[in-house]
Amino acid sequence: MIKISQSELDEKFAKHMNYINTKGEEGEKIILDHVDFSDLSFNGVTFIDVQITSSLFKNNVFENTEFFDCLLCDCKFDNVAFNNINMVKANLSYSKFVQCSFQGSQIWRCQTNETEYINSNFCNCKLYDCFAYSCLDGITFNDIDFEKLNFYCASVKNLSFINIQNFDEKKVGNNLNIGNFDEEKIIKNDEAIFHLKSQSVWL
Repeated sequence: MIKISQSELDEKFAKHMNYINTKGEEGEKIILDHVDFSDLSFNGVTFIDVQITSSLFKNNVFENTEFFDCLLCDCKFDNVAFNNINMVKANLSYSKFVQCSFQGSQIWRCQTNETEYINSNFCNCKLYDCFAYSCLDGITFNDIDFEKLNFYCASVKNLSFINIQNFDEKKVGNNLNIGNFDEEKIIKNDEAIFHLKSQSVWL
């Protein structure tokens, strides 16, 4: 895995924004694989049409960061803080989020095939269509409106809910996976709702 410096990262994003602003006539699109981004700052960065795969994000802070139509597949996010980010149509498939926090953020319409969220929390976030076919283990949802959110075909374990609005268990948990990514076992309706209840704590 290649380790890059903050100055190298800033230069790559400057070139990428030039690429976006000139519709590809100038600059250079970010396409990176197997890169170690540990301890780097991404504050105010725009991830539009960025492609980063099989890379490591550790001890990072994403503040006021825009993610749109980007590919972040097979990456690991370890102890990463996402504060006031806007993430729309990002492909997060096969990525893993461990001990991450999402605060005051919007996450909409993301691809999450075999994405893992482990021991992480979502607080005061607007969430929609961002957990389908994923794994949620040890997740805390705090001050979340579930009106447009469900766990379609996701695996759920050890979930905590605090100050939740519009939670309809028949919509949130009527299709769940009690198998694994290699061998799915989808349960539906009453069986799925019972399983969701057994894995949930309301605080």
